[in-house]
Amino acid sequence: MKLFNLNIQIKYSEPLWNSEKIVESYKTKIRKQIDLDNLVDTGVILIGEGLESSEDLRIVNAIKQDLMFRKKIKNYLTKEVGLDDSKVRLCWYDNMEPDYLEEIKSLLEYGVGNIICVYTNPGATDISNNVIAVNIKNRIELPEKVKIKVIDGFVYDTNLIYELKKKIEFINLQKWD
Repeated sequence: MKLFNLNIQIKYSEPLWNSEKIVESYKTKIRKQIDLDNLVDTGVILIGEGLESSEDLRIVNAIKQDLMFRKKIKNYLTKEVGLDDSKVRLCWYDNMEPDYLEEIKSLLEYGVGNIICVYTNPGATDISNNVIAVNIKNRIELPEKVKIKVIDGFVYDTNLIYELKKKIEFINLQKWD
């Protein structure tokens, strides 16, 4: 758009990955889907965005931030909710291994009956989540009693809106060139 030609200044904010409020949103959404009386039968797939492999330091840092964000959620699910560590998997949506389809297959080897898939990208749309659901349906032969839920709906999350508002207010306090 070449906004600089229109005399418009651009400021960047910190990424949302370091926000505890966003982590809380994911924890709450996932916890609502878990049957606490049947933890042994439950598996969770935490799907990161995945990026083209590169030696660019920014991409390497983005991958590390993504992993740290999902590990916070995994630690909560294993330590506070009580899920088995081997049944909470970290994987990628695109371009990186392991992908979510392979991790679902490996969870099926543990005999889980309920699998919760969460794409941990706050900017993910229903379209992305629908692609995940369609890929699971078309590429994995599921046993008859296995249920898979793809959690979405973070676009209208109060904590996400609060974090965006807070970051915009912080940027407005900074000196503009």
